[in-house]
Amino acid sequence: MLEPNADEFLQSQNGCRIRKFDPSSYKWDEWKILFDTYLSMEGVTDDVRKLYLLILALGVQPFSGRSLRTS
Repeated sequence: MLEPNADEFLQSQNGCRIRKFDPSSYKWDEWKILFDTYLSMEGVTDDVRKLYLLILALGVQPFSGRSLRTS
């Protein structure tokens, strides 16, 4: 596996990191375990926050100024 560069990681304020999803490096099920562990270590329980972090980890830019919820 190649060494990651800085933009391949999401890093929290307390130092936990999660590698951005790369299908050439990880199977989805393996990466999801890493992502779920990251969420647990960070204490993330809010579903909207989880979705936001997932979108970032997949490399998709979220819409700025728009809510992910429609209600």
